[in-house]
Amino acid sequence: MAVLVARGLPDRAVELYRGAIARGVEPDCYTLSTILGACRDLETGQEIHRVAAARACDRDAVVGTALVAMYGRCKRIDEAKRAFDRIQGKNVVSWNAILAAYAEAGLDAGVLELLDSIDVVPDVLVFSKALAACASLGDLAVGRRLHDWIVVQELESETTVENGLISMYARCGSWDRAKAVFARRARDDPVSWNAIISAAARFNQLDLVLDLLREMSGDGVGAGEITFTSVLHACAHAGVAVEGVEIFKLVEEFGCEAIPDHFHCLIDLFGRLGMMEEAEALIDGMPFEPDLVAWTSLAGACKLHRDLDRAARCAENVAALNTRISGPFVLLCSIWNDPDEEILS
Repeated sequence: MAVLVARGLPDRAVELYRGAIARGVEPDCYTLSTILGACRDLETGQEIHRVAAARACDRDAVVGTALVAMYGRCKRIDEAKRAFDRIQGKNVVSWNAILAAYAEAGLDAGVLELLDSIDVVPDVLVFSKALAACASLGDLAVGRRLHDWIVVQELESETTVENGLISMYARCGSWDRAKAVFARRARDDPVSWNAIISAAARFNQLDLVLDLLREMSGDGVGAGEITFTSVLHACAHAGVAVEGVEIFKLVEEFGCEAIPDHFHCLIDLFGRLGMMEEAEALIDGMPFEPDLVAWTSLAGACKLHRDLDRAARCAENVAALNTRISGPFVLLCSIWNDPDEEILS
């Protein structure tokens, strides 16, 4: 079963488990923890939970942690917390599992509340989740306390933690602290450069983006395709059109060649803001054949903004690509099948 789970065949693993149970095999804690890792549906997970509880395995740290992770995947946070509370001898993996469950459910305040009661030494993953929660809540006070804790644990130089600190301070509007953390990183690490540049773009700090891009280039790291994709993606999600366009113009200035992903980000940005003419014009002006991603992005914007004429042109262009991928066609059909669309009623 462990091999099947490791190879990404959870259904086969569950099938093997059921076959073993039908033959009268008594599962041990190791077997139960393994099969819980394969569970992708609540019903199967609850079935295995009952077996674990009957054998008192649910209090075992490994099995209990697997139960927490399973309930987290199923978005059953109350059950995840109950399973967590029953674990005897919680370890850092157990804490990571419950924090991940809360974080993935968007319960950022819950992440920080849990952290107040943690009774193990936090690791990089724990701090990363906590910093992300602080960033989401904009809680600078807690973020600074976390930073102090991170320094004590000597984890500040870990790339994941470092980038989490940069993002947290940026999200809280504390740019001096974000830049101070960034200043301590390795000058040749493009991941850290991308972290602070993307954060600056996300929060409309265009001048800082430009300064950082030039500083990055001056340090010999070079702002490559991935950097610009990251920054443009951040602009799209922040809905900052002026900044997005300005950064898009910088691609060639910094010696890079615009790639489809750069155009996709800008199309997405225009579409989110209802700038439909600009989005379509960008597609028409691409220096290469517009692909399925470009037209699907525009189609999504057409659905959002009820632009039926433009959606019809999207449909024609998607059809011309002769793709067998059904997603774009389903999306396009949904535009005309929308019961709330008065134009079509």
